[in-house]
Amino acid sequence: MNHRSPLLHPSALALAASALLAACGGGSAGAPPGSEDTTPPTLTLSDSVPGATATGPVTFTFTFSEPVSGFTAEDVTVAGGTAGAFSMGATNTTATLVVTPAANSTGTLQVNVAAGSFADLAGNASTAAASASQAFDTTVPAEPPPAGLLADFDTAPLPTFEGFEGAGASIEVGPDGGTGSALKIVRNGGQVYAGVVVNVPTIPSNAGTQVVSARVYSPTAGIPMVIKVEAADQSSPGDVQANETVKAGWQTLTWTLSNLDASKVYNRFVVLPQLGTVGSGETFFFDDIAVKAAPVTPPAQQNLLADFDTAPLPTFEGFEGAGASIAAGPDGGTGSALKIVRNGGQVYAGVVVNVPTIPSNAGTQTVSARVYSPKAGIPMVIKVEAADQSSPGDVQANETVKAGWQTLTWTLSNLDASKVYNRLVVLPQLGTVGSGETFFVDDITLAAKQSPEVPAASLQTFSAGFASNVLTSSGGAVATAGGSDLDSFNCNGTPDWCGSGSGGTGADSFVYFYYQTPSPASALYSQIEVFGPGITGLSTSGDTGGVTLGSQTKLNFTFNPNPEWYNSANNALGVVLTLGKRYAIDNGCHLQLHGVLKPSSVDATAYSMNLRNDFRVAADCGAGIAQEDVAAALAASPVVSSVKFVGAGGGAAILGRNGASSGANLTTAAGTVYPTTVALKGAITFD
Repeated sequence: MNHRSPLLHPSALALAASALLAACGGGSAGAPPGSEDTTPPTLTLSDSVPGATATGPVTFTFTFSEPVSGFTAEDVTVAGGTAGAFSMGATNTTATLVVTPAANSTGTLQVNVAAGSFADLAGNASTAAASASQAFDTTVPAEPPPAGLLADFDTAPLPTFEGFEGAGASIEVGPDGGTGSALKIVRNGGQVYAGVVVNVPTIPSNAGTQVVSARVYSPTAGIPMVIKVEAADQSSPGDVQANETVKAGWQTLTWTLSNLDASKVYNRFVVLPQLGTVGSGETFFFDDIAVKAAPVTPPAQQNLLADFDTAPLPTFEGFEGAGASIAAGPDGGTGSALKIVRNGGQVYAGVVVNVPTIPSNAGTQTVSARVYSPKAGIPMVIKVEAADQSSPGDVQANETVKAGWQTLTWTLSNLDASKVYNRLVVLPQLGTVGSGETFFVDDITLAAKQSPEVPAASLQTFSAGFASNVLTSSGGAVATAGGSDLDSFNCNGTPDWCGSGSGGTGADSFVYFYYQTPSPASALYSQIEVFGPGITGLSTSGDTGGVTLGSQTKLNFTFNPNPEWYNSANNALGVVLTLGKRYAIDNGCHLQLHGVLKPSSVDATAYSMNLRNDFRVAADCGAGIAQEDVAAALAASPVVSSVKFVGAGGGAAILGRNGASSGANLTTAAGTVYPTTVALKGAITFD
């Protein structure tokens, strides 16, 4: 049988023979004269920083004069930073090493390669050392102190202060999350109104309402955090509850000061943590107390996605090196905002905010937000995502970014109607590695159609005064009632138990109702209900009239408690607003708003309550309105038919905003009785 050998191409055959010869070491021919490589390889170093100073990780590049072998990360000595990712180029002529400088510091990165650390492919070892250095500055720019700073407990001269009625006070370093020293307040026994007086620079009293802010640490959530400002004679416009619900740990709280007397010099700042409770060792910290003019409250926004003040707060997460938190923004903001810090990380670092669903089947949508940027002209980009992170893409702001606060808008298109978009991704300074820049984003809103401009709030008179103890001078009825667990909550009208009276004219007119018990009660109420102009009671068949509210935000009245009630531990007044719309459930139902006011004086004093901050929706008549959404209740039923002023304590107490509870005199006797007297003077108005 014949076997055919495969044919080889001559060039292939020559190559095979040459390879075989080389493998067997055959032949006597040496290398051509002059072809021996005896030159050692050399190395040059460069880095990725175009300027004089690095602000983050630095990539060093090693460039060799010819291909080398045996060079690894262990051949590089690093000083001033930490060696990271190492990579050798495919041709063995380059390598890279990422070096990260220490955080929040300055110095110089030094990279050294010793002689003999590598060799070329002919086996010639390097004979010269190589090195490179790069200055760095990774310090984070300090945020400026709040405008109108009253006390930060770090800056000399330190403010003077004094604890009273059992509260201890000192300046000490606060818990983690604070900044330097703070005012430490220990509530251990003493009176229920124990606190600390801090002597501060003058708080302006001639510029209308003022807002005070402070960084506060509380060991317990949900407690009352109250302040007041006083003049040297200790006169004050009254106690003020924090606008925000208190959380455990550090947070920024604000207090709205109103009724400031322009003739007074307010320079005493009184802190009353956990007011109304005898302390049992609780420790609080106050820091960075500042005052600024109250920002203009924007009109209520439809389709609000996130404002970072209203509970429940949205959840969020920074990614790829961006830090995220909720904090008070710089001057010009309104309350808290989403704080984003770009310090290192990737060029596409940002924050994902989980928001209500953004409609995807209504064509193009526009998102707006209040944005603070430390720089002008940077890219401010957002995108919306579904749960699977699918997105119609990045969207640049329609406006050029300015330094400071401004309102930006983004136009969303190509939305997929089959998707549920509920992730808003914020990408400030997209395309650049951050170096400590801090941005704030607030009031993220899905734009609605333009509506007519709301006129400025005008004064609405609910009652001009009192004509008698049963009728206002505006023709509205005045109804009184009282009772306790001692008389089945129904006073029989005997003067020994209850009674009412009136007097004066115009602004000096007054009405009062007292309820008293011969022994301490465990549940008690004493009230005056005032109806709107011409209204004598709630209709049983339809809506009830009254005063219609538009842009009004405050209820104003003058109240006077009796001394025994005022000096008791439960002296808070309950205020109930009954709205006019009748809902056809339970034989007729009206929306009710409940608020609680802590009086500041035993004398007749003018008070003002914020409708949206001081009240809650206590009865929603099946309308599904959230307790804190007073704006929704007033939008559904804008007519106020009656205002009820109630001294209610013990088992009869009512709850206002943030868990505040009303009270009555359950403990302090006047002779042989325990009286709770509600007295009103002059007009009741809304503005």
